[in-house]
Amino acid sequence: MHPPAGPRDETQHMKIVRPELPAGWQAALAAEAIAELDVRRARSRWLEALSQSPDDAHLLAGYATFLTDHGQDAADAEQLYRLALRHRPSDSAIATNFARHLLSEGSNPEGQQQLAAALALVLAETAPKPEVLAELMFYLLAHDRSRGGVALSNLKRLIRLGARSPGWNFEPTIHRAQDEHHPELALLRDIAKVLAHGADPSELEAHVAWRQS
Repeated sequence: MHPPAGPRDETQHMKIVRPELPAGWQAALAAEAIAELDVRRARSRWLEALSQSPDDAHLLAGYATFLTDHGQDAADAEQLYRLALRHRPSDSAIATNFARHLLSEGSNPEGQQQLAAALALVLAETAPKPEVLAELMFYLLAHDRSRGGVALSNLKRLIRLGARSPGWNFEPTIHRAQDEHHPELALLRDIAKVLAHGADPSELEAHVAWRQS
């Protein structure tokens, strides 16, 4: 498996068995293939993957993302992300997913600091990926109301350029925004539908904040 191309990609493409991959990655492939059908079995396969490749930063972060997506063991997920970043401190994908995790758990100001660190890593790349920037702007919009206008205008530009994150799970972020009584919760939900599920961007024009951004 090649290194992840964006913050959602530690396991995004691990859907089929590929015999050229190390054993740990093959177990992770199996975990992702059954994650939506049997969370307990998928977790068992993730643990198998880590037992075979305990120092693989992308597997560590992939399992942490799995835990976050399924609302399990937030403290374990946090430690897995920290360990992954110790192995690969400049990995923007891992840094971004760690920011999502901290912010969705309400870990401020560390979550904000991690979000800033992830954004700095992405912008330092030779060719920042639009989908990664869109995800970061989504988290900024959801969790930092003082910079919501900037985040929204950037999201509008990126979506018009075609930035999408197919299949990515924005629900942990939306749930936290709901708990914090975000004033544009409906807009967040609709942006997530566009980014992750292919909804028509024209539907966002129904929101005053989007039209004014």
